[in-house]
Amino acid sequence: MKSKFFLTLLFTLLLANLMPAFATINCECGTHDSGITAYTVDAQDCCKGTPGAVAFVHHYRLVNGVYEHTGQTQILGSQAQSTCCPPQQ
Repeated sequence: MKSKFFLTLLFTLLLANLMPAFATINCECGTHDSGITAYTVDAQDCCKGTPGAVAFVHHYRLVNGVYEHTGQTQILGSQAQSTCCPPQQ
């Protein structure tokens, strides 16, 4: 019984350590004035992971000292990543 418990525990810990490698994270860059580009990647690094197919540029305007969301433009995930990440050398 103890060996079954320890095998289950070991398997759970192994999975917990592998999960971040398969996680999707949210990435963004820009400012409210220029537009905020938002996209996802399938890795822990926004510039090295494979971007999702779709991304958005969110547009804002300043109204009485508060930024108001005025809309968004859909772009390709690869375009968003190119916008947010410096060219690889």
